[in-house]
Amino acid sequence: MTEDEPAPVRRGRVAMRQAVADFAAPAAGWHLIVQCAGHCRRQHRLVAELVPQISPGLTWAEVLPKLRCNQCGKPADIVGLSGPPETPGVGGTWLLLQRGAGQWRI
Repeated sequence: MTEDEPAPVRRGRVAMRQAVADFAAPAAGWHLIVQCAGHCRRQHRLVAELVPQISPGLTWAEVLPKLRCNQCGKPADIVGLSGPPETPGVGGTWLLLQRGAGQWRI
């Protein structure tokens, strides 16, 4: 991590080590934002709906590389979380992964 990283990227790095289930409380309203490299629209999925489909305790780092676009089936290229802000006054979108040159970067 570097100090000059944008806050959403820093929060995303921390979240990558956390279990997906930590973000699954329906009342919290966390959404997964997924977009492929094609011309498909950005998709919003409730994390609470995703959790029953995966093994409990998996981290975002283990789950995200497997995500695919619901519209075309291609691998997801940009994945983020949107939900309650970490602290008041801070935006609630966290960049988790972005595919670049065939590899994920955080």
